[in-house]
Amino acid sequence: QESSPNKTDASTTALSATPAATPVVTPAAAPVVAQAAVAAAEAVAGDQTSVQDDALVGGGIAIVDPIEELSAVQVQPGATATPPLRTPLRVLVVGATGLRDANGKRGSGMFDPYCVCEIRGTPSKQAMQTPVIPNSVEPRWNHEFDVMGFSEEDFLCFTVYDRNIDKDDDLLGTVAVNAEQILPAGFEGELPLADAGAGVAALLQLKIIPVGGVEVWQISPNRRVVIEQRKAFDVEIVGARGLQCVGDHGPAVLDQQLETYCVCEVRGRPATERIQTQRQSGTAAPSWKHSARMSGCGPHEMLSFKVYHSNGPASKDALIGTAALSPERFQSHGFKGELPLAGTGEGGSPYLSL
Repeated sequence: QESSPNKTDASTTALSATPAATPVVTPAAAPVVAQAAVAAAEAVAGDQTSVQDDALVGGGIAIVDPIEELSAVQVQPGATATPPLRTPLRVLVVGATGLRDANGKRGSGMFDPYCVCEIRGTPSKQAMQTPVIPNSVEPRWNHEFDVMGFSEEDFLCFTVYDRNIDKDDDLLGTVAVNAEQILPAGFEGELPLADAGAGVAALLQLKIIPVGGVEVWQISPNRRVVIEQRKAFDVEIVGARGLQCVGDHGPAVLDQQLETYCVCEVRGRPATERIQTQRQSGTAAPSWKHSARMSGCGPHEMLSFKVYHSNGPASKDALIGTAALSPERFQSHGFKGELPLAGTGEGGSPYLSL
């Protein structure tokens, strides 16, 4: 703020280091303050855009290192701040079918469609657009672009227009895709367009791939805004060998009726982000071959694997063993091989193949 004395935006003023008005961050307010802090720091660094606009897209800024200390931001003891993960998306707008002729000359082919993509609620300058396909009734754009800062609370909106020269462009249809349709594995297919016209069944063909993410993790106790990058990755839990039954008297030969399965998660994440293989019975060397996409693993996190066997409907499933991978072991060049399962006791050497 000292280097930009003419900036009097309210969000910048709220971050001024004045002892009488030091904001205290509660768990609910922390994501907002964290984004405002990022925006304010950018403004101090020389960014000439408004702090308010920057705060709207704070989760999408490509910053991967901690920024300078902001002494005006404090954390209440015991409070945590975990804003939503914001994931960059690679979007391919393939094409559309069944569009109406907005010029009223059905079948003439004399209209020029294009598609606009944006995250609902973001400034219009953030919107992306395909090229215009002239004189087309079923345009094939095959246009790809990257969308930054998509969170679990967002909607990705697509709007198809007919380009006009002498009047406003005509609306040919809209569709919104929510986070549940996109995260974590992506989306590919056709979606019906709303507002396409009476009796018109227009479809938009899309392919959306999550490619990683940036998240404001927390405002840490030393009053630093910590920003870390998460990059999406694919996991295949191939199988295991040497599994044993866990009982009151230690490891034993796995009963033929028991089912084994593996759970993968990033430690500390919600249960909804876990992946689990199918169950397989009758073998100490199950072959699950289960693949899934994980939304990312921060540099201070750990990828955890737990192998269980069932104990029947009346008992809790038993943990056979665990394994873990730190991000530095797989993020640069991937990982392929076996990990020993820990916590299995004496008399066995089970392994997990990944």
